[in-house]
Amino acid sequence: EYGVMDSDILEAAIDARPDVVSIKTYQDQYTVLHTGIMHAAPDRVIISAINANPDALDIVNRRDDNPLWQAVRSCMAEGVLMAALHANPKAVKRKKNSVYQVFESEVNILELAVRHSAPVSFLVAVIQQYPEFLLENESGFSQWSLPLLHRMIRLQTHLDVLEEAIKAQPSILKMKDFRGETPLCFAARDQPRKDLFKLLLRYGPDMVDIPDSMGFTPLRAIMGLDKMENLLDAIKETKSISMSMVPSMDCSKRRFCSFFFNVVARRVDRAMVKKGSTRTGIPLDIWWNIFGMLCEDDLAGMSKFSYICIMLKSRALFS
Repeated sequence: EYGVMDSDILEAAIDARPDVVSIKTYQDQYTVLHTGIMHAAPDRVIISAINANPDALDIVNRRDDNPLWQAVRSCMAEGVLMAALHANPKAVKRKKNSVYQVFESEVNILELAVRHSAPVSFLVAVIQQYPEFLLENESGFSQWSLPLLHRMIRLQTHLDVLEEAIKAQPSILKMKDFRGETPLCFAARDQPRKDLFKLLLRYGPDMVDIPDSMGFTPLRAIMGLDKMENLLDAIKETKSISMSMVPSMDCSKRRFCSFFFNVVARRVDRAMVKKGSTRTGIPLDIWWNIFGMLCEDDLAGMSKFSYICIMLKSRALFS
């Protein structure tokens, strides 16, 4: 605890009496492993304790943490985590109540490791040995409970981990969050990176046409010019769909402004109509503000059909 003992002496003591590793303190119910992890003991000492008494990994303290959970939370080195992973499968499979998600009863070690940015090799090893962890809690998702692949995307987990997860359980590409979003649609809103889009489209090209609960496909859900270009480039490079399905691909950047005007305005209008707030959806003063944001270049970049539609819409609203 106080770091005054030489590592060689500690290892010798553990080798001489492996049973001392499982002895608990009176107040917090900490074993030697808990204490060593909490006070950042040398990795070799912790690994020695794990190898000497693997059963100690399954002993919980007063906070209901076993040493493996505490090691993940403490961001221990890769060697310690890998030693614990291979030493006691029972400790790895243990679940506990989440302190992060109010409405989720339990989480597993993989989700905890993702949250705490565990080393890539450890995450990959857990996925390879326990692929079923990826499918746990696959029903009843809420705002506080995302599918694990969605959470990996949000936390910007390394792409190698994402790819390993998809290979281990391809069905996770079909899982949707509480808004009905597939991983691609979720990435379009949350982490619109081209490399991420390419990975998801490589293994799930059909996701580009799957809408969320509001009826928006990834192309409709994405916001911002740069984000849209990332997704379109990824679609083009992975050849997921025919480019004739993306009429805005050949548009100039100036015409993207009018495209997003239509997308955003229609989305807000439909949402408000669905809620029954007004007959036309968007209040008239907001429509005036939206039209006021357009400039001559935006209107010039539109097709004649789009321009006529907007004019008819404005006349119907303001007549």
